[in-house]
Amino acid sequence: MLAVPVNSGQKPNKHKMGGNRGRMKTFDLTFKGTVLPEHDPRQVKARFAQLFCIEDLSVVEELFSGETIVLRSDLDRKSAAEYFRKITQLGGEAALVESTDQHTAPGQLTVKLEQDTSSTPRIIREKTPAYGMDREILIRRKGEIDQSWPVSSSRIDRQRQQAIAKKEQQKAEELAKQQRQREQEQEATRRAAQEHATRVKAQDAARVQAAEVRRSEQLEQDRLTAAHAAQQQALADAERRTAQEKAQREAHEKAQEKAREKAQREARIRQAIESTEQELAGLQTLAQQVEKKAQEEAARFGQLKKELRLKTEEEVASFKKMGITASGKAQGEITGLKKLELQTSRNADAEVAKLKELGQQRHSQADHEIAQLEKLQQKHRIRVKEQITRLEKSRQETQRKADEDIRRLEQILHDTRRQAEIDITELHEQENAASARAEHEMAQLAEQRTATLRAEKQDIHTLQERHKATNQKAGEDIAELKQLQLEVSHKNAAELDRLQGMELNVIQQCEITKTQLQQADAKARQQAEAELKRLQALEQDVKRRETNALTQIRNGK
Repeated sequence: MLAVPVNSGQKPNKHKMGGNRGRMKTFDLTFKGTVLPEHDPRQVKARFAQLFCIEDLSVVEELFSGETIVLRSDLDRKSAAEYFRKITQLGGEAALVESTDQHTAPGQLTVKLEQDTSSTPRIIREKTPAYGMDREILIRRKGEIDQSWPVSSSRIDRQRQQAIAKKEQQKAEELAKQQRQREQEQEATRRAAQEHATRVKAQDAARVQAAEVRRSEQLEQDRLTAAHAAQQQALADAERRTAQEKAQREAHEKAQEKAREKAQREARIRQAIESTEQELAGLQTLAQQVEKKAQEEAARFGQLKKELRLKTEEEVASFKKMGITASGKAQGEITGLKKLELQTSRNADAEVAKLKELGQQRHSQADHEIAQLEKLQQKHRIRVKEQITRLEKSRQETQRKADEDIRRLEQILHDTRRQAEIDITELHEQENAASARAEHEMAQLAEQRTATLRAEKQDIHTLQERHKATNQKAGEDIAELKQLQLEVSHKNAAELDRLQGMELNVIQQCEITKTQLQQADAKARQQAEAELKRLQALEQDVKRRETNALTQIRNGK
């Protein structure tokens, strides 16, 4: 639709009408930066830059500054309609005015979009030229002539001769003027109807925009609520996973510790049993060796006894052969030999008794060493149990402190969440109050519109002023709602950042507590390993002492 305004405040100009009679009308395309409803201003700006080949963003921003800018000049009707249609499709509100009309008062600046093939489009400002003398004369009241101009008598004669014709022409002009006035009144009525339709459309657009604002605020609030709920759920899941992982890790560590302790106890018991069995086997072997040696000594003594007996018998036989004279001496030697045999037998029995006693002593010493080793193992078990008890108490105390810190942090987090919920509730109440106020004001606007429709035929000027005030108030209310929405969004974002910071602090505190527990656990493990090494060294010392004792026994034997 071509918005070609009619200049109803000026009287027709005969010279101007006569000058334009043989020429086609041209139009100027003007733009004030207005964006049609339900269009995104950023997209409209981008499309404007693409349509007019504008690369400088500052030129685009200046087009939408609200100042009246002439985009194109001296367009024919077809080109003007084509540009107007394109701009309307882009989402802008343009206007077409006749090229003969001035856009600004004389002496003021006219803003134009200048574009040539050598440079990018730019905004220029030119002064509107002042009216010339001929135009000042032409715009005077019809029928009046400036008497200050010098005129000749021939001109006065011509004017007198043309008086009758002028009167007839004046009558025709009066009729034409009345016709034009009727047409102007009809045009004014049509324009008033168009303005009324535009106002109704603007009010409907304002209501739609307000509804869109409320809906976007509700969507934003729902999104924030969902994000907050998701954050709380994620935090709860993270805490639950941390607790589960901690419990599983502690259970796994306890199971590993128990398994290690059980394996160590079983290994020590097996080592003690093996050591005892080895000692018993050594002692049994030693006893067998002593018994075998005693048997060998007894066999040797028996053989010696037999040899002595045979030798004695041989000597007795020899002595018998030597004669009766040597019988006394032989008898004495036989008696000595018998004594020697008896003494040797006694010595062998005593040696056997000593060997048996020595075997019994070694058995008792081995039993004593085994009893001492069991006592040492029992003392070691007691010390290890005491150490484990101390470590368990330390771990329980650390765990209790960590649980207290976690409960305290959870209480802080709970208080923070409750305060955030209270703040969100207050924001909801403020938003509801603002929405109710906006709805109330919209209802007032509807009532005013109804009253305006009833009084439209009586006072159009009053209706326009009231509509202007109403639009201004609606714009202020919408701006206030947008500002309130922006403040609520900023406040929600700040609150969300604060909650995220507190959540990060809680996570860091949990990590610190976890690190402290791990350090305490590592320290306890180091102490247990040191104690185990000490016990292993003690066990090696006991084995070394046993080996030295066995070596001394073997050396003494």
